[in-house]
Amino acid sequence: MSSNCDSRLYINFWTENVENVFQDCIDFLEREGEPDYLQESESSLLLHGSLYGGFHHYEPQLSASQGCVENIEFNTPCNNYTSPDDGADRLTTLLGFVSRLYQAITPVYVYGIHNWRVEGWQEGRSEYKIPDPVSDEALANNRIDHPTWLMLFPPEMVEGYGREWLLDLPAEHMEELDDGAIMVVATRAFPECETDMETVKLIDDAVTPLEESFQTRDL
Repeated sequence: MSSNCDSRLYINFWTENVENVFQDCIDFLEREGEPDYLQESESSLLLHGSLYGGFHHYEPQLSASQGCVENIEFNTPCNNYTSPDDGADRLTTLLGFVSRLYQAITPVYVYGIHNWRVEGWQEGRSEYKIPDPVSDEALANNRIDHPTWLMLFPPEMVEGYGREWLLDLPAEHMEELDDGAIMVVATRAFPECETDMETVKLIDDAVTPLEESFQTRDL
């Protein structure tokens, strides 16, 4: 795959009414001991090693339905995961990191998305743009607005959607966490991709049946 760093995965941890959540993330990294990190500012970290990427805390925003909503975002270049030699192992490391951080900070929802699916304005990418995955109204009702490449449903959402329905979604990877949460990953086939466009096409193809499942579910 090309080394174009425009192609990235964004993992968003939405938290509600949590004090010092960014410090909780730092404490988590200290306990883990891996990956190493460099604190660049009061709201951002740079992670090193097999889990290379940027870690950013967006300040709380007042929400009529959710109270104080904050976003912890981890973004990582897709070329971390496209190597035929170790891309699959790096992706396993990323998914493990996501599930452990979820258990450390207990967000109301976690989703992972390719940046081209968000930044659809660039030439050749607009066909892959999708709506915002969540909204205040949806989260207040333990729902999401649109499925993405990675989704981690806390127990309240699992109860709302139904455990068996979520586990029956057309996705390559399912993981049940100790607290009853469920992580859904549409595809893990990144090492098969040689270009940025192949990566975004892979994700688009994998998310399409999930879109159909959620549309049918909400009819």
